[in-house]
Amino acid sequence: MQLFLADKIAGYNLWLSDEDTKHCIRVLRYKQGDTINVIDGCGSLFLARILEVFPVVKGEILSTNSLWNVPKANTTLAVALLKHPDRYEWLIEKAVELGVTEFQPLITERTEKTGFKKDRADRIIRSATLQCQRSDLMKISEPASFLSWIQEIPNYGISKYMAWCKADEFFNLSEVVQTDLNPWIILVGPEGDFTEKEALIAKNNGFQLIGLGTRILRTETAAMYLASLRLQSMHDF
Repeated sequence: MQLFLADKIAGYNLWLSDEDTKHCIRVLRYKQGDTINVIDGCGSLFLARILEVFPVVKGEILSTNSLWNVPKANTTLAVALLKHPDRYEWLIEKAVELGVTEFQPLITERTEKTGFKKDRADRIIRSATLQCQRSDLMKISEPASFLSWIQEIPNYGISKYMAWCKADEFFNLSEVVQTDLNPWIILVGPEGDFTEKEALIAKNNGFQLIGLGTRILRTETAAMYLASLRLQSMHDF
């Protein structure tokens, strides 16, 4: 199914952006009177008939499908920034595909590179959302310091996990993944992992420190592994 993202919705009408209009009309050759599938980025899918094609596509909403193909689980992935932006951008793209609902870039003690282009991340999320056919956009924030961010997290009604190489406890799939239906926050450190001080702070703020096995995983591998487990636990395929 070819999807577009609505730039504006008012009443029973919607409009596409300049970029989507060019793709819709010039590349895909849609024309006035054709029907298109449009998402709002908040969980709804619309079937719309094209009324106008200039200056941008304007459509009349014919039907609405609420909560169309949205993730079943509420999952926040908080990951330290990496030295190589391309690896971090790959991670953002895959997080969208795996149904992560919110992504928080973090600056930790061992973070080596703090630069982050949120506008580029937004474009990656938009593209990945249309590609994997979600109707909601994964939320992403500007980078936050580990200490300030962790102190703002509620202490109830949410399950919090920190992947840490020195953790004594391994992640028990059978006991945890299949039974924990709360919203999750998954915390993954940078190259070199979290410091012991950061791990202690996380533990004091209600995070369960978990090991992921005997192999040392890259940051993006660990994040994808845990996000995939979450997907599996909710039967969200």
